Amino acid sequence: MGYYINPPDMTKEEFLNKYGILIKESDVMANEFGNEFPVVLVDNGLFTAAGILYDDVERQSWWECYKRDPHRFYLFYIVAKKHLIPYLPEKI
Repeated sequence: MGYYINPPDMTKEEFLNKYGILIKESDVMANEFGNEFPVVLVDNGLFTAAGILYDDVERQSWWECYKRDPHRFYLFYIVAKKHLIPYLPEKI
């Protein structure tokens, strides 16, 4: 998988509540990339992960995981790219 949010001064959940907008699962595939990206928060049991869906390949990969494993807890957000820059490579 790709790039993840791991803020040094708050939890992933706090970051997403502060900078993200919660969206429906169905809106993840409709988002056009530009100045904002979908981010998925998934509960892995011992820890949560917040993956940035920065391109179509990454988005499709997460979407397939979501559809395959309905018992894991997923939340989807839209976050402005300016808040994600510390977690993304310069080329994106």
